[in-house]
Amino acid sequence: MAEIDTRPLESVQAALNLFEQRSNDHSRSSSPDRNEQEIDAVTKELATCKLQLEMKDNENKQATLDLDALRKAMRELSEKYDRACLDAHRRISELESDNAGITRRQCEAACECEALRGELACARRELEALRGANAYVLEEVEAMETRRILERDSAREALARALELNEAVLSSAVAAIRAEEERSVFFQEFTMEMLSSGKDSEAVGRMQEAMEGVEEELLAKTVEVEILRSELLQLKELYFSSERAVVAVMPDSAAAAAASGNDGSAACNGSDPEIADACFGTVESVDGPNIRPDDGNIRGSLSERVVEGQKKPKKGVRFLEDYKSTSCGDKDTAMAGNRGFEAATTDAGFVTEISKDDREADGYVLVAKDGEAGIKDAAISDLRFTLEEALRRAELAEEAKAALERELRGRDEVQKQQQQQQRPPRPRPGRFENAPAPPARPRVTPSPAPKGGASPTPRCHGLTLGKVLNMKYK
Repeated sequence: MAEIDTRPLESVQAALNLFEQRSNDHSRSSSPDRNEQEIDAVTKELATCKLQLEMKDNENKQATLDLDALRKAMRELSEKYDRACLDAHRRISELESDNAGITRRQCEAACECEALRGELACARRELEALRGANAYVLEEVEAMETRRILERDSAREALARALELNEAVLSSAVAAIRAEEERSVFFQEFTMEMLSSGKDSEAVGRMQEAMEGVEEELLAKTVEVEILRSELLQLKELYFSSERAVVAVMPDSAAAAAASGNDGSAACNGSDPEIADACFGTVESVDGPNIRPDDGNIRGSLSERVVEGQKKPKKGVRFLEDYKSTSCGDKDTAMAGNRGFEAATTDAGFVTEISKDDREADGYVLVAKDGEAGIKDAAISDLRFTLEEALRRAELAEEAKAALERELRGRDEVQKQQQQQQRPPRPRPGRFENAPAPPARPRVTPSPAPKGGASPTPRCHGLTLGKVLNMKYK
């Protein structure tokens, strides 16, 4: 900013001094020429002073204009700086509010982090519990696999015994056929001789009664053989059904582990159906190619071979035409009731009708040995008891599996309740916009209940599959 010169003008001061001096001189000397000269000089000096004064006025005006311009610029800059200060204050307020919001959100995130850490600890505890349960189930599965292998070995032994018994039954049937042919020829020749010799009719009646008694006994033994064949077929079906049930119990993972660790057991698995087919297939092969085991036609090779024997020239007469079917039916029903097998009654009645038809058509007598039949009956009863025990153990294995599943479901429910009780209350603050939501953690669901509508039972701690089955192996 320019400074204003307030000093007096030298020319004006000099002019005033000169004017005063001239005035004094004029008062001293009153010369007119001198006064005129002085007036002219003073006039010139006044004009010069006026010119200088105008110049000073112009300079003063210019300085005033510059001062006004500077004041205007100062006001504009002041307003600009005021607006900038207001903007800065507003920005500072916004930053302070943002800082407070960020601090609040940081506290909320810390709370959520603590809650997530608690959930992670609960999830880890659940995982450890599930691992323990999985290890327990795997141990039980291995034990069940071992028991299944032992059961399979015992079943193979039982099948071998059944094969031997089946061969013995076939051999006894062949021997009975041959004995029946010999006895039939002998009795026919003896009857012809008795009739031709004209002996007493009472002896002939007694012989006929004896022949009828022998025929009844042999027919009963034949019915027992047919019943045993039907029982063998049913035992075959039960064996395969129990084998499928035991295989269905084992998980795929445990079965794969057992298969990788036990190569011999895989060979046994592959050979069991062949052994079963070899054992039980003998019964089907005896009946002939046109007979199926499921169509109810139990006409055995006995009838076929007897019919072939009857095609030869006969030398005697028929003694079985007046045989009553009621007595045979009562005896067969009583025998089937003593054996305690429900399906045997129907098979026995059907076999009785078939045997009666064959007897009436061809007229033959069947004779069997009582001692061998008793031995075969005892062996087959032992085999039936062994197979029933295997079926009972398979049912117990299924019940043990259901108990294990209920135990696992009960543990899952208890763990869920403990987690709900131990889990801290989770705050629910409003999430800020850019914060991602935590991922949902999958929950472990219990396995579905087994088919059959089994009701949940109280938990049994320390209960193993061996204790449930109560198996003892030699």
